[in-house]
Amino acid sequence: MHSIELFWNIGKQIYLYQHKTENICEKLSHYYSYAYGNSHLFSLTNIHYMRLLFLDYPVFYHDLEKVSWKQYCLLFQIINKKERYFYYRLCLWFRCNDSEFTWMIHNHYYQRLLSFDI
Repeated sequence: MHSIELFWNIGKQIYLYQHKTENICEKLSHYYSYAYGNSHLFSLTNIHYMRLLFLDYPVFYHDLEKVSWKQYCLLFQIINKKERYFYYRLCLWFRCNDSEFTWMIHNHYYQRLLSFDI
């Protein structure tokens, strides 16, 4: 199991040094892949997701570990922030596993709720 807190801190590191260091994401991807021997976990895409984790979820810091990294990666593929937060809160509320969470997103729960006339 991967520590979401570690990923959040890597995202913070990227944010703090992005204006001071050129190509910080690529450099960190290479560094962590070499240091930890897991090139997939520290791919450039995942490094960008770690940055988004820090930027999008600073106020939910105490809830970070309640959502899996796979679920965060699915969330980061959603462009609409309101929709992203909807699914995040839904995941926390229902304590979804990865397959349930994937199913909810692929079946467009957010759009379905918006389509109801109340």
